[in-house]
Amino acid sequence: MRWPDIPDFDSLAIPVMHSAKWNDSISFEGKRIGIIGGGSSAIQIVPQMQRVKDSKLSCFVRSKTWIAKPFGDTIMGDLGLEEASIPEQLRERLATDPEFLHQFRTIVEKRGNSMHALTIRDSPLQKFVRPIIENLMQQGLAKKPEILEALLPDFGVGCRRLTPGPGYLEALTADNVDFITTRIKSAYANGLELDDGTKVELDVLICATGFYTGLAPPFPIIGINGQSLESRFAEFPETYLSIATDGFPNFFFMCGPNGAIGTGPLTTILESMGDYIVKCIRKLQRDNIQAMEVQPQRVQDFVAYMDHYFKKTVYTDSCHTWYSRNGRITMIWPGSSLHAMETLRSPRWEDWNYIYRGEEEGGKETNRLGWLGNGWSAPQLDDSQGDITYFVNPEEVDVPSEPLPEKTAGNVRRAYSY
Repeated sequence: MRWPDIPDFDSLAIPVMHSAKWNDSISFEGKRIGIIGGGSSAIQIVPQMQRVKDSKLSCFVRSKTWIAKPFGDTIMGDLGLEEASIPEQLRERLATDPEFLHQFRTIVEKRGNSMHALTIRDSPLQKFVRPIIENLMQQGLAKKPEILEALLPDFGVGCRRLTPGPGYLEALTADNVDFITTRIKSAYANGLELDDGTKVELDVLICATGFYTGLAPPFPIIGINGQSLESRFAEFPETYLSIATDGFPNFFFMCGPNGAIGTGPLTTILESMGDYIVKCIRKLQRDNIQAMEVQPQRVQDFVAYMDHYFKKTVYTDSCHTWYSRNGRITMIWPGSSLHAMETLRSPRWEDWNYIYRGEEEGGKETNRLGWLGNGWSAPQLDDSQGDITYFVNPEEVDVPSEPLPEKTAGNVRRAYSY
């Protein structure tokens, strides 16, 4: 968890909690509540706290951000449903009706995958969506238009994580809410002092200030020649397809640097990464390989590709975001979700260096075709292992695709990947 960097923060004598570690024992009724942050957590918390009986909110917000309608808010209507949420009855149907679940997921996934153009600076979709969201924000802040000036970004939609905020803008305009953009100078026993000398007294403080998104795990990972992953990533986290980095053989990432996504489904990318890693493990086992390490030049190729790709995206606009470090994008995949899935579908084994078992010491070389075995096919020695006439079975005949592999039905529906 990331706590706010405020001088004398430890001097606070009031209850203090992080949004990720909620204190259920505290009653907020009739309390003066401070909320630090303007990201996704604060956007969810503020409307709930504003409705607490006799509460008084002080919202400390320094960053501009786009506030959107809930993602997929029209999906229920497309399915002939009226509910804005997913009640128990609908959950039961999704769990027991495979055809309906498929229909539901297809619409959700299609909406997500159709939004990738939003991430491209000055794209038609970016130009279309931006005034719509700006208008929604104007409507939501109509009672206090001065908040719009402090909140409305000058960067593209999507530079920061686009956050749905049902009730957030309306809560900020409520009579029991103060929207504070002045920098916090320091903390004292009963509250926070601002740069202009104003003291804001509080009964409880909520810190919706996010998390440390470190790119190396909080435990040591040591590669070749004693190099730690932390030092390898100190300047910039260089990887190959977000899966691996040179100097660390047999070590793979799940959603490593540049493995997240700005639009579309993340789950399918995680599945693709898992499949890729399993293919690597199977190759290690099948080909009698002691270690596989991605080639350093292929890592540099991927870094160069990313730097070029992100220049045209809203991610490199001037906004404060956990996506980037020192102006370079470290968290987001350089492309769409579908692009990531197809990239990871077929490993390029030529991008790796290998050490085969028996070669790890003394530089000697073993027969790398040892996997040929003893010259027999297993069913010839044990008929329980298969069928020695499998090649005449119609379903086993390897008929060439006509006219080309990429024109088969399956590869017309999805991009063809070699």
